[in-house]
Amino acid sequence: QETIGNNVYASRNGNGDSASGDGWNFRGRGLIQVTGRSNYADATRQYRKLYTGAAVDFETTPELMADFPWAVRSAACFWIQHDLHTPIGAAPMPMSTASPPSSTSTPTATLTGAPTSTLLTMRSSKGRLALALLALMPSLLLTPSRAAPVANPAITHCAADERVEFSCRIGVNTVSLCAAGKDRAIAWLAYRYGVPGKVENEFLARSDNTHRFYASVAPAAPSASVRQVWFDRGGLRYLLTECIGGNCPKRAGLAVLRGDHAVMNACCVPAGENDLGWFSRDLVSFGADPASSQSATDLLLMQDTDNMIDTLYRVKADPLR
Repeated sequence: QETIGNNVYASRNGNGDSASGDGWNFRGRGLIQVTGRSNYADATRQYRKLYTGAAVDFETTPELMADFPWAVRSAACFWIQHDLHTPIGAAPMPMSTASPPSSTSTPTATLTGAPTSTLLTMRSSKGRLALALLALMPSLLLTPSRAAPVANPAITHCAADERVEFSCRIGVNTVSLCAAGKDRAIAWLAYRYGVPGKVENEFLARSDNTHRFYASVAPAAPSASVRQVWFDRGGLRYLLTECIGGNCPKRAGLAVLRGDHAVMNACCVPAGENDLGWFSRDLVSFGADPASSQSATDLLLMQDTDNMIDTLYRVKADPLR
């Protein structure tokens, strides 16, 4: 299945070649079967317009689109993004949404400028499906789901003038990777770890010091790859990881290595829509291997290194193989 998907969808809809794994990673998901890296990226942009403040990124974590409520909401995003509510031959119709509802009101979405009868003539079956979803479940599409409570706003150790490049909870602690600079340039890059409000371990890389971070990406299984960012200090390697693909035993984590021994190997606690346990593309754009990956700053250097990924990410066998 994976090989077929990678070959059939190679170099289409924003996907890389068959070796990139994009065909499988960005396969059809959600109620409207969004397919391809570029469509996943478009869905992310539209999602953030509809759900202000949400940290969802379908391109970085494509598997989200297969789960509730994102499977439904991604369908609405695709529908709105592609103007599927417009009757054939007509100019695009504006979409109007009600202001955020009170505890006693029900949010509504209306398509202005067309009678109900004309809305039955849609551009595609996808448009009709999305319209039905919007009509039947407006509160699900336009407000946080009641069936799946939204987690508290993301907690990080990043200051107000810093960008969050990665952050997640490890038990009662929070680990964050923060960057600062003007116009997306990175003046410094900081790792911080500790309970909320109290940093117990910090590593700061700046142009005027010798501290540097490193990054790599390695396969964990035929259908999974692990993105890594780390620094070395005092004989220890502090390794942040993010796993993408269908066979990931954990989606993100923090490991501390001493030589070939893992002193710590913890997984990030999922945080729902406010999850920031993934590496920002503003910091590093990961490819299929270190050679095809690119860092956005000299403070983070790409390196082809064995970080015991096979040990840290022991992947269960795929039952379909």
